[in-house]
Amino acid sequence: MRTPWILVVFLLPFMAIANQISDKEIEERLKKFNYDPHQELISFKLKKKKLLYKKYVGKVRGIDPTKNVQMNTTFTWYKNKLPGQRPVVLIIPSIIGLTYIESDVASFVANLGVHAVVVELSENISDPNRPTSDVDGFLIRNQVSISRVIDFLEGESSVDTSKIGIFGYSLGGIRSTLALEVEPRIDAAFVLVAGGNLPDILTHSKQKIVAQWRRERMKREGISSKKLFFKKLKKLIKIDPIYFAKLRSQNEIYMILGEKDTAVPTKNQFELLDAFNYPKHQKFPLPHFWTALTYKLNLLRALIFLKNRWGD
Repeated sequence: MRTPWILVVFLLPFMAIANQISDKEIEERLKKFNYDPHQELISFKLKKKKLLYKKYVGKVRGIDPTKNVQMNTTFTWYKNKLPGQRPVVLIIPSIIGLTYIESDVASFVANLGVHAVVVELSENISDPNRPTSDVDGFLIRNQVSISRVIDFLEGESSVDTSKIGIFGYSLGGIRSTLALEVEPRIDAAFVLVAGGNLPDILTHSKQKIVAQWRRERMKREGISSKKLFFKKLKKLIKIDPIYFAKLRSQNEIYMILGEKDTAVPTKNQFELLDAFNYPKHQKFPLPHFWTALTYKLNLLRALIFLKNRWGD
């Protein structure tokens, strides 16, 4: 039975209170994102020339702070040709990895005078060999990948790294939100169908990839019910965008929500919205995939939002 929306709205303040943590605990959890800044650029190649931008693919290597082993980060830079320093938008893929959407957004941004950089997933969260205890590790490693790309961009004279925005949908939206919260060099985020309360999302998501991972982990870890699965994740997961939302202003994020979403359940999208104290947002009466596809309708809105944040 679907939960009546009036009940969800009533419960949201109580869910937010339940998910609050102290400033001291936030400070401790932020330390998990510390990493060795030393890295090397191991490849950087021109792949395509367009009228207004050049497309490069690069790879940087550094130390994984969770396992103390080498970790590579691959990125694609749509480098705008206009003179002087240009702002940059980081684009974060969803759980299925690189698709047409990332390249479409990047091309749109680059053609309008802003650098665009697609930061690839360093690994897949739905790897059946990934235990529930490594969800935090996955999020930390992927965040460090984003920070390493920013480190690279800081050495590029054509990039104004005082003006960095981030864009993502679904898992990419969740990661973009987390990046905004824990990476102070990012100014603003525009996200679609992103949510908070990861234990709840991973327990109840009907997205095929997540559901397969959940079934596999329940089998391998001897977890007999979703209730127990949620309880275990609640104990293990310390990295969640809902915990760090208070670190940023409601003016620094724009959210697109799907009101019939079962992949990133709608209630979890509203939990994140509430954690940010109801920032600018737009709702669509659509399921997950179709709300994500509204990015086409929202690209200009996204760029205007980001440029307003930069004062351009």
